[in-house]
Amino acid sequence: MCISADGRGGTTHHRRTPQVVADHSGGFLFFRVLGPLEVVVGGEPFPLRRNRQLTVLAMLLLNAGKPVSVPRLVEAVWGGRPPRTAAAQIQTCIWSLRKMFVASGADEAIIETKPSGYIMQPHDDQLDMVQFDRLVEEARAVGARLDRATAISAYRRALGMYRGPVLAEISSPAVQAIASLCEERRLTVLEDCIDLELSVGLHGELVGRLMELVHDHPLRERFCGQLMLALYGDDRRAEALAAYRTTRQTLVAQLGLEPGVRLQELHRKILTGELDSPHRAAGHFAAYAG
Repeated sequence: MCISADGRGGTTHHRRTPQVVADHSGGFLFFRVLGPLEVVVGGEPFPLRRNRQLTVLAMLLLNAGKPVSVPRLVEAVWGGRPPRTAAAQIQTCIWSLRKMFVASGADEAIIETKPSGYIMQPHDDQLDMVQFDRLVEEARAVGARLDRATAISAYRRALGMYRGPVLAEISSPAVQAIASLCEERRLTVLEDCIDLELSVGLHGELVGRLMELVHDHPLRERFCGQLMLALYGDDRRAEALAAYRTTRQTLVAQLGLEPGVRLQELHRKILTGELDSPHRAAGHFAAYAG
């Protein structure tokens, strides 16, 4: 059971709820930032206020293990027009967060005060962002050993940790700047996962999802290349060529640019029939994705 500052969700490639784990004090604490901000304490929801406390907590979690200075927190909360009491209000906010976490069983060291700022110190298994990175590392390691099924499983588990747009309920530009990096990371990992799924022959299964991704991210050439190969591997060559034309038209219209060399080469090989089987298409895609 958990609570968030708002109930927004979103479509992800796969979904899996992470376990809430014990912290070193014997309680239970888990933080989720890959979606709306959520905190679970002892298996129960932790109430979060929709004010500066939410922004401060988000900044600390997004920079977990690193000091966040008071001026940076002030900028995140108030932008360029802070009140004269801004620093004192940040101090009060930190005190309030620490007090609530400790009352719920967490160690006082969960938020440390340093000369350089405040540091949020959750364990690695208490923050979904860290668990995501660990699963991605696992996927890449086993994928390098050509254990593709295990790698795909790890990628899917990682992607399932995203529950929607990252911290979309927090309007702070400072928070959203970091959130956009998290979203870029998710898309790159999703592309890597799809590469492997194509390489094991899941062409038809991926077509619908890739059509959605190309629609949502029309300037991302890698998704277009993956869609072309999924269609080609599903014996839909004409549609694969049409997907290229659509992306090319979008790139020219919006950016005044032709597709990159790799996408053009993939189009040429599909057009000339040099990719004469789904297996060769998957193999070519690995080279295309680089």
